Amino acid sequence: MEIEFKFKNDYIVHYLKALYTTNEASVTIDMTLSAEKIIVNSVRP
Repeated sequence: MEIEFKFKNDYIVHYLKALYTTNEASVTIDMTLSAEKIIVNSVRP
């Protein structure tokens, strides 16, 4: 299932990018958003 997120009047309040060379997930991003409105739709089953 594919899910679509839409944000209205949103801000990034935290962002952290980490690089790793010792595991499969070589890049991870941790991000916190603050939004006035969040719309979640199922795009495809």
